[in-house]
Amino acid sequence: MSFSIPLTDTPITYRARYVVPMTTAEPIPHGTVTVDNGMIVDVGTKTAGPIHDLGNVALMPGLINAHTHLELSGPTQPLGRPGIGFDQWIESVLDYRQSDAYQPESALVDGVRESVRLGTRVVADIAQDGWPTGPFEEHRLHAIGLLELIGWNRAMVPDCLARAERFLKRMATTPFCQAGLSPHAPHTVCGELLDKTIALSAEKKVPLAMHLAETQEEIELLRTGAGPLRKLMDRTGPYDPAESLVGTRPLDYLKRLAQADRALVIHGNYLDAEEIAFLADRSERMAVVFCPRCHDWFGHPRWPLPEMLAAGVKVAVGTDSRATTADLSVLAELRQIRRRYPELDRRTMVRMGTEWAAEALGLDEKYGTLKQGKVAAMTAVELGEKVEDVYESILK
Repeated sequence: MSFSIPLTDTPITYRARYVVPMTTAEPIPHGTVTVDNGMIVDVGTKTAGPIHDLGNVALMPGLINAHTHLELSGPTQPLGRPGIGFDQWIESVLDYRQSDAYQPESALVDGVRESVRLGTRVVADIAQDGWPTGPFEEHRLHAIGLLELIGWNRAMVPDCLARAERFLKRMATTPFCQAGLSPHAPHTVCGELLDKTIALSAEKKVPLAMHLAETQEEIELLRTGAGPLRKLMDRTGPYDPAESLVGTRPLDYLKRLAQADRALVIHGNYLDAEEIAFLADRSERMAVVFCPRCHDWFGHPRWPLPEMLAAGVKVAVGTDSRATTADLSVLAELRQIRRRYPELDRRTMVRMGTEWAAEALGLDEKYGTLKQGKVAAMTAVELGEKVEDVYESILK
């Protein structure tokens, strides 16, 4: 179990069985973290002064959810069935959004509360118009709201760009929230909208996220302009696949995304070796967000995590939404990675939900590690009685 340590302005020192700073530092047995005015002022083994003993836990940097859709926090179980076709799942989501059960405002509030309860201290949330900042401010949960932009033909571009400009302006002064942009996916974003959104990201210095190489249906649409996604899009209204860069591949999109201020490739389930190498060469400003339980829900082939890591790709983790996963636990995603990739280094896995996620989002000056001068956003993970390797115990 993981839980958040309240972000407080009151001076306090926390003690834990292990303090896990990340970076190159080793876990500190019976370590302490001293906090003042919401910031870390000391990490070590302090013994003087009032100390709050957290007991048998690993005290670590706050978990970071690098991709989620909090407006879809309403479902009590994933939509559809395991192994469902992506086009069928999209139809399930559309049906859900048209039902009385879809209450995006209250669902987002529930999602914020659940995230904090389960130890998440930073989220990158795909946002809609009117995305509320209040719940994040109330729970002191740092959030990047990535405005979802959908425009599959040129006639939709001006409205999308106007919305983006308004969103960026509105989000300029919120303490715990910042703005980003999310051109949704290749099948819903024409080339003109993609390029202009990327240019806006570079101009305004905001992150950008795009669902890319997510499904075989997407790869087929890019290659041929046909397939289940084409049939689905034809039902949405006038759709010209030529405007969605048909005859391309994910690499063509990666080359465009590389011009953004910072780019998150969401899912990346079907990236090939050349595309992985491209991302590795640009790991300071481009990252892939792996959503392990969502990946398994759709029954995709094994995600190329070892290949990504070996190449040097920056990998973060996300929960996607309750439309594909049972809860919003980042720790559960990391534990799923441990189950699926037992050969990989455990510390590396934890970095995907802390240090590397902060770097991917451009937030590593404030979050991702326990270090003097950083925000005191921390997570505690309960440990078993016997601990031989702290990272292994965190992931059990």
